[in-house]
Amino acid sequence: MEDFKSEFDEALNKVVKISSMKIHDYSEYKEVLCRVAKARNNDFSDSKGRRLVKMYKVAIIDGESRLIPANNASTRIVCYVYMEEIYSILQESHIRLNHGDCQSMFNELKYKYVNITIDIIQLYLSFCKACLPKKNTAMKSFDEIMYQEMNSRCRLDIIDVKPHYDGDYKYIFSYEDYKTKYCFLRPLKSVCPNEVATIVVD
Repeated sequence: MEDFKSEFDEALNKVVKISSMKIHDYSEYKEVLCRVAKARNNDFSDSKGRRLVKMYKVAIIDGESRLIPANNASTRIVCYVYMEEIYSILQESHIRLNHGDCQSMFNELKYKYVNITIDIIQLYLSFCKACLPKKNTAMKSFDEIMYQEMNSRCRLDIIDVKPHYDGDYKYIFSYEDYKTKYCFLRPLKSVCPNEVATIVVD
């Protein structure tokens, strides 16, 4: 499987900067961990520590200290991840699910990680070259099946040419074939259903 970690990390960094996502890089993550641990063991004299305690708790998961939501009421322990590990988490899930789609990956990861969102997964999938041809092929085959013959689907439009009337003709009837893009125009005196229907039948 191709490696696009650097491209993904760069794109994710840009997204995080302009959004409200709670994603720290590794050094920031460790600093918050330390502050939360100290604040919970002391008298909360540090204002930033008190604020962080309202947001996070510290838990040991797989032998490693992790930030978890302070108000986590679920029996499952879900943790926050840091920037540098998101790519590997998504890649493992994607491979495990045999190039799983966005919803499948989210359904698997939401029970483990707090801050891996659908938007982040979609960003990851946008770099997966193996998945992109599948989407394009599916769209192409749908068009080929549904609209493989001329006149099987078209676009109709009636254009009001006011104030450029040509005698009694005040409208233009437009017909465009979906597959060939062939288009022809006919003048109309009115938008009366009988007059329009006559042109369509012709």
